[in-house]
Amino acid sequence: MEVAVQEARLKISGMSCGHCSSAVEKALTNLEGVSRVQVSLEEGLALIQYDPGHLEVADLEKTIEDAGYTIL
Repeated sequence: MEVAVQEARLKISGMSCGHCSSAVEKALTNLEGVSRVQVSLEEGLALIQYDPGHLEVADLEKTIEDAGYTIL
């Protein structure tokens, strides 16, 4: 059975360096159901591919906020 992957594009505030974007990427990658994460420091944007059977966008947003950043 093929999993229907969805993509979320989340604008993030508070990232100021490469360590910040790496921290966001690591936090999201550690979530069960996330298959791919790409974080752009320059754009303040995270692109996340995830399985909606395991996660909702609110879970992704909470993970970013728990890491110390703000969702715009």
